[in-house]
Amino acid sequence: MTKSLKIRKLFYGKYPYKIECRASGAYLIARWNSERIKSFCLREEKETSIFFKNIDKTDLLNFFNAIEPFLEKKLKFRTENNAISIYLDNKDVFDSLSQSLDQWIHSVYEPANEEELEFLLNSNKKVICSNLPHGKYKYKVYLNYHTHINTRQRFKKWIKNYGEKIKTNLSSESWFNKDPYYPIDPQIYVEDQPTLSMIGLFLGNDVRKVEEYITRSSINTILCQP
Repeated sequence: MTKSLKIRKLFYGKYPYKIECRASGAYLIARWNSERIKSFCLREEKETSIFFKNIDKTDLLNFFNAIEPFLEKKLKFRTENNAISIYLDNKDVFDSLSQSLDQWIHSVYEPANEEELEFLLNSNKKVICSNLPHGKYKYKVYLNYHTHINTRQRFKKWIKNYGEKIKTNLSSESWFNKDPYYPIDPQIYVEDQPTLSMIGLFLGNDVRKVEEYITRSSINTILCQP
């Protein structure tokens, strides 16, 4: 059964729609051209390569035939094994493609309504939520993983001056003190704009990205502002 989910922010900063599918060998859609996919699927010889021998060629060909009429549209693909995510920015294409790929779809994502779509398209780097994170934080700040260790340790001491206006998580706490074995995406929550500005002054280019949270209940008010 297809799951229909509501988005909180644009995918890759530009796409309001996403379709997740499961199809045998789906990753080849993003790697091969049409001629090569069809040739592979119609080839009768048994595959010996460990990369291809478990692919159901009939399923792959049926999936490709269903998606092929849409390949000239503005689609972005992300694949992993038999999973393929399709990102797009056109509602009509989204509806038609969802219908065409129905038997392979696992989940679809779209804005909750026209108001949220308009807000997201005109408010990049903002995230829609029902409630602010932890009930109070308006911003999420993504930090540069490669920030010098001395800067990280000074920043850790510095934010104590702001008490609960800044909230960290366990992975970021680890990042403050040393380089984790696996790269992480260090981030912190910030309560208000003045505190955010001070963080920007302290870290400069080591602030990688900032997202602002906007509650659903406030969107109509924001859209009506001159």
